[in-house]
Amino acid sequence: MKLLVIFALFAVVSTGWAQELTCEQLENQGEMGIHKMFVGEDGVQIPNNEAELETRCNDGKRLYKTLLEYKKCLKPFPQQVFGTTAASIGKLLKKNCGDAEGKKHALKLFQCANSQGKDKVKETQKCVVGSLDSIQKLSSSGESKPQLVAKMCCLAHVAADCAREKIGTVTCPDPTIKPLDHFEEAMQSLSKDTMELACEDYKTMAQCQAKIPEAVAELKQNLANADTTLKGRQLIKPLIAVAEKVAN
Repeated sequence: MKLLVIFALFAVVSTGWAQELTCEQLENQGEMGIHKMFVGEDGVQIPNNEAELETRCNDGKRLYKTLLEYKKCLKPFPQQVFGTTAASIGKLLKKNCGDAEGKKHALKLFQCANSQGKDKVKETQKCVVGSLDSIQKLSSSGESKPQLVAKMCCLAHVAADCAREKIGTVTCPDPTIKPLDHFEEAMQSLSKDTMELACEDYKTMAQCQAKIPEAVAELKQNLANADTTLKGRQLIKPLIAVAEKVAN
C-alpha cells in the first residue's frame, strides 16, 4: 500500500547495517523504518534544520538499501510489487536528498510543516492507521482475488483523498512551497508503477465509485473511524500476504 512519505520520507533506522541480516531481521528493520516515515508515530520529528535533514537523508538511504535486500526474500509477484515501492522511495530520496537545491527545498517544506501544518500532518495519521487496519483485514480475509485487487487499488485512492483533505488547507509563507503539491507528487510517484501493474480497472476514484461503491464507502468509514496511534500495526507482512493471495 502506497502511503509512504507524507512529510517524512527519511526514516531513522540505526541498528546493524554492516552485518549480514536474515530475512526476518531485514523485514523488522524495514517495518521500523516505514513506521517512522509515516510521521504520526510518537517520537518522530520532522526535520527542522540542515543537520536533522542530513541525518534523515543518510538514514533514509540506508533504509532504501535494506528494502532492496529484503526484496530478495520474496516470491516473484510480491517481489515485483515490493520492488516498485523500493524504486519509488529511491527516486524520492534522490529528489529531496540528491543535491543542495533539493535539500534546500525539502527543508523549507519541512519547516513549513513544523510551523504551519503540524496539527494537519498529525491528523493524517487517521488515514494511515485506517489504511493499515484495512490491509490487515484484507490479508486475513477469504475474499476472492478480484475482490482483493479491487479493494486494495481503491484503498490507495481513498487514503490519498483522506490525506489531501487533511493537509489541503496548509499554506506556507513562501508561496513556492506547497505541501499539498508535494504530497500529491509523492503519492503519484509511489503509486504509479504498482497501480499500472495491478489496477488497470481501478486507476481512478471515479472507477472505484462506479464499480464497487459499497466497498469504497466502507473503506472511507474505516479511515474516518480509525485510531490515531500506530500501536505496533504492521504494513509489510499483511501487504505481502495480500500480494501472495493475488498471485495465486
